[in-house]
Amino acid sequence: MSMPELNGWLPPSESMLDAFAMPSRNHFMLGKTLETINSQTPDKVIRAFPDFFMAGIAHFANRGHDAYMQEVGAATWWMMEQNRAQMAIAQNIPEAAMQLGIPREAALDTDGDIPKAIFVQRQQGKLVVEAMIGLFPSIFLVDAQVNPIEALSSLAYVTSYARDAANEKIVSDMANVGIRAEVTAAHFLKEAVRRHPEVSLSARSQRLLKNFPEGIGGLPQAARYTGMGMQTFRAKHS
Repeated sequence: MSMPELNGWLPPSESMLDAFAMPSRNHFMLGKTLETINSQTPDKVIRAFPDFFMAGIAHFANRGHDAYMQEVGAATWWMMEQNRAQMAIAQNIPEAAMQLGIPREAALDTDGDIPKAIFVQRQQGKLVVEAMIGLFPSIFLVDAQVNPIEALSSLAYVTSYARDAANEKIVSDMANVGIRAEVTAAHFLKEAVRRHPEVSLSARSQRLLKNFPEGIGGLPQAARYTGMGMQTFRAKHS
């Protein structure tokens, strides 16, 4: 089941390699190297990032290769619509994390080239709900334009956290949150490599595939759960 709400970010081509075709066209002045992007004014980068992010989410929700990836995309969209997930881009991930209240030691232990998920609890009416902030490094905008498989892998990693927060798993199942994020990225990469064996993967992506060659099929049973599907997300949002 597709989500027509997200169709505006989808290009005619359904290929993974074209997932970011529309924002790449609309923001062609952004540049395709890290040096060029980091030299742009912050407002230009901040304006471009949501289009690239939403193009990836639309790809997962409407064109994900299986029901799991479609659910991940739908969950992330719903979380953002409910103001329970915010995504941002930063040149310096550790510094941005500290500004958001992450302890210095934990923030500095963060790899600056890997997206970071930060969890918070928010009051929503009479309920306290799980929410998250996703921080993406500038390299995400480079990858989206020149290596979309890597960009989609980064998105899969972060959106797994969004799915967990949507299903209230952050507190109740914290031990498995991080491993699910890595497995979700590997799950996407497994299919990406099958479809596009010619694509060169980063060392991190190669490690994820080596560690989790079965994708979500390799998760321990205790770490698996069936989340809300697209129909449920749409019903809860309406």
